[in-house]
Amino acid sequence: MHLKKSMSISLFIILFFGIAPLFMKVNIIRVSEIANQEIPDENVKGPEISSISNSELLNSLFGSKIGDYDNLGYFPNVYEPSLQATYYALYILDAIGKINTINQTQILEYIMSYYDAGSNSFVDKLAKRYKDTDFDLGYFYPLTSVLQTTSYAILSLNILGRLDLINIQGTINFIWSCYVTTGNGGGFMGQPYNAGLDTNFKIPTLDNTYFAILTLDILMTDWFGHTNDRTAIIQLINDLQLTGGSSWDTGSFLNDNDNAFDSISPLFEPNLLSSYYAIMTLEIFSAEATINEVDFHKFLAYLYDSKENGFRMSEWDYGMNYTNNVATAIGLELSNIMNFSNIDKNSTLAFILNNRNSIGNWDGSLLIPQHELIDSFQIIRSLKNMGNLSQLSFNDTNEIGNATQLYYHYDGYSHLSRDFTSMNQIFTLTSSYELFDRIFELNIQPLYSKIKNSYDNSSLGINSFSGYLLKTPGFNLLRSHPIEFFTSGKKNYIQDVSQLKSHKSTYYALVSLENMFKLDDFASAYNLMELFNEIIETQFLNYSYTEAFGGFTPVYRYDVSQSQFLSKKVFFEYSYYAIQCLELISNFLGLGDVNYSSYGLDEIALFNFIEGQVVENSQYIFLNPQYSSSIETQLEYTYYMIWMLKALNLFNKDLQKIKNFIESNVDYTNIKNIYYSFKISEILDLRLSFDAEGVQELVQAIYSEQTREFYVTSDHQEISHEVFLWICEMAKNSKIGIEANYLDV
Repeated sequence: MHLKKSMSISLFIILFFGIAPLFMKVNIIRVSEIANQEIPDENVKGPEISSISNSELLNSLFGSKIGDYDNLGYFPNVYEPSLQATYYALYILDAIGKINTINQTQILEYIMSYYDAGSNSFVDKLAKRYKDTDFDLGYFYPLTSVLQTTSYAILSLNILGRLDLINIQGTINFIWSCYVTTGNGGGFMGQPYNAGLDTNFKIPTLDNTYFAILTLDILMTDWFGHTNDRTAIIQLINDLQLTGGSSWDTGSFLNDNDNAFDSISPLFEPNLLSSYYAIMTLEIFSAEATINEVDFHKFLAYLYDSKENGFRMSEWDYGMNYTNNVATAIGLELSNIMNFSNIDKNSTLAFILNNRNSIGNWDGSLLIPQHELIDSFQIIRSLKNMGNLSQLSFNDTNEIGNATQLYYHYDGYSHLSRDFTSMNQIFTLTSSYELFDRIFELNIQPLYSKIKNSYDNSSLGINSFSGYLLKTPGFNLLRSHPIEFFTSGKKNYIQDVSQLKSHKSTYYALVSLENMFKLDDFASAYNLMELFNEIIETQFLNYSYTEAFGGFTPVYRYDVSQSQFLSKKVFFEYSYYAIQCLELISNFLGLGDVNYSSYGLDEIALFNFIEGQVVENSQYIFLNPQYSSSIETQLEYTYYMIWMLKALNLFNKDLQKIKNFIESNVDYTNIKNIYYSFKISEILDLRLSFDAEGVQELVQAIYSEQTREFYVTSDHQEISHEVFLWICEMAKNSKIGIEANYLDV
């Protein structure tokens, strides 16, 4: 049953050595140095060419990654920027007087790249994810609506003094198009109102309303033409206050008026943040006095801890008070605005100022050493609004500024800093070092401990590993929902299927442990046979859902009563990594030639699930994913298809048609395209020939001196840590030489 590897390879790719090897000069830049300099724009110049050999380049990269870990204590990660996070960073830098230390021209270009002059709005990947929301899945990502991403862009342009770059009146009109005038009127929804939208999209929320009013207050000269709208918004906010009760939440504000809709997750409503949006919106209108102040004081008093001189965000906070630093800043600001005096304000302010973390900014909590950019933004915002930034010393502001630069990626800022190490990167590094017999160079014991601590054997769903190395075992909440780990939706706009926990992250972790000779240690602590059986339990087996039947969910056990939900969580990628995990575990446990059916896996259902996505015509055979028409994804998933069918001993495809598909679609501007073409050729022994010079030139073009990582394409749109492994794997496993006849593409 196990996959038999055929390693007869006749690819001729000059990656490791070659004739007249040309490569970009490697300039080692430490993260600490990057944090203190203007970031160069490497998209506006061609690659630097030097005579360094490919072997020297790889050696240099192996060395620099070890150097990073030795100096920093982690392997720097790269994350996708967003308009939201970029606004957070600009706000912080402007507030502490560091806005002139960054490359503002580059930031402006990044912001304006998302401007749609037709609609006068800004739409980045997070906004597209919002538009992709499938409310049947029970997920809603707050703070990233089209309205809010537009507001973040406008607020950023205002900080940079460049509102002249947009059509101001057109933007005002766009924001007002998001105003709800029917049903639950009086507030703003996340996109222009349309009667055909899902009902949940049309619910006005306080977070959308706050950012809309904040932005309009900057763009409009006055509110005289919107007296009735102003009155309706004030009324909506007052209606959302819980008054007259005796419970802990008396006096607080809900974020929306629909009890069945969770619009501010992962925080539970009501909380300090939803109340903050209410009070701050009223403050813009000078209408704070309209609320029930006595009850609101009760709410603040309940959440204030007089012993710690701090606040908690809500009574319901997973029992961990995981946002107490942020909650304390928000609580203190609200206390100042609403004249709540039953706190020690000086000690509460000291609580905030004295609890910065080791990199210079703030963790969300003293209990959870995890720092998303939203944490420091919300703290700095409150300190600025209270006039307390003057209590930060020059060294303090330098440290905060440098820490903020750790969130800089590509041409903008991300929610996660470089020290959030993804399991993907650990897999890439351990696999690359293992390939070249250099695994001993890694500091194995600390890495093992971090991977082990990222195993969750107590959450909903099955046992699995987190997608990043957890800083606190068992805690993997991310308030900002970064796109790398949160992509649930309809896939109309965003084709990614990445999840915070899945068979993919579990496979990455298990392979990494195996590479470091630590899988035995892990197996002594956790029952791998239990994990094996649980993975099988995630196969979806309701034949009424034809497209999903036989595939795997990321971590959820099959439950026929949850079929509608689960069917939307089945993707080809999870199925591939589920089988990869089963193969790895069965090999490790010595289960032999496993009959998966005897363990409950329906092999025929899986085979039909795979076959249902295979396209075969007179020329080609390939796997066509249900959500993407990208050639690179088709090549990747074609490899997944071949691997799974071979693992099941059910592969029976026409090799020539697969070869035709590769030869017709090879693209020397995309390393993912080349890699999966290589992998298919390798696993099927197709003996394809590749243009060695084309590959060599591509590797030159995609290398980033700034990050010492590789882009996926020559136009520098996306960095992927896996590319390093792809290049290492092709260099290690390919014969050295150049074939005379190259593909004509």
